[in-house]
Order: sequence, then structure tokens, then C-alpha cells
Amino acid sequence: MKKRIWIPLCLVVAILAGLGICIADRNAPSADIPGAEYTLFVNGRKVRAATEVYMRYDGGSYVEIPLVTVMTALGAEVEWTSDTTASIEFKGECYILDTENDTLCEEGDDRSYFCPPPGSTYECHNRSADGEYVVDNNYLWLFYRAIDVDYRIESAGQKVYIDFIKE
Repeated sequence: MKKRIWIPLCLVVAILAGLGICIADRNAPSADIPGAEYTLFVNGRKVRAATEVYMRYDGGSYVEIPLVTVMTALGAEVEWTSDTTASIEFKGECYILDTENDTLCEEGDDRSYFCPPPGSTYECHNRSADGEYVVDNNYLWLFYRAIDVDYRIESAGQKVYIDFIKE
């Protein structure tokens, strides 16, 4: 008789404990979850990239940005001239993305826009995947400043906003 009561009681306790863990995980702040997927908005519109936008952490947190998708959503013309090189035309300027050497330069200039913020100790995290070039947001600040683009990361809502600043 006692076994009949204990087995269902233990089962109910286990289910309630599992439910409590699920609720706690759902309410956890996303900025503390390495690998959390973020939603990308460009000029106020939700953009779906072939490569997802993720928060990463290894000594400092950063969000991986799919550069080709973002530039296309901003209105740039992107043409892959080889497996590792793309030409990006935006606002009357031409930029050359070289994924083999991890550089993004204005045409005719060999200075790359990929660089860490002043005083930063971060290393650049980038990769090529599915016709996309993914680079962390810390290395895009100089390029975004040059093309008048603003971005912000909303950790609590797991969102990245990238907006062209119209003059």
C-alpha cells in the first residue's frame, strides 16, 4: 500500500522539479548564455541570415555579424569576384572584402576597416560560411563609422539593431 503512494508521489515531485528548472532557464538573462541566438534587425526590419547571429564569449563577449547579409539589407550591391573576394558597392563607394586575408578595404586603399576598438585586447573572430562572411561586432566599429551606420546590441531581448544614418 505504501509503495502505491510513494511511486506516484515521487513522480509528481520529479515533474514539478523539472518544470521549475525549465521556468528558471527561460527567465535567465540572455547575455549570460554563450551561444545564445540573436535576432537581427537592419533599418528596422527583421533580417534572416543564412548564418545565425550568436553571442559568443571567450574572455569578452561579442556578437557574430553576417556582414554580407547586413550590407545587402542596407542596400549595398555585393558581388563575389572569386571564392574569397567580394566587391561591395555602397553609397557610391566600392569596398573589397578579402575573406582569405580577413580585410575590408576601400577600393584603391590597402588599409583594412577591420580593427579592434582603441584599447581593446580582443582578437578578431571571423569565418566564412555559405557565401557569408561572419565577423564579430567589435571589429566593425571603424567600418560602420565610415559608412554612417549605427548599431546597438540589446542583450536582454537578444536583438542586434543595425541602422543606416540618413543625412
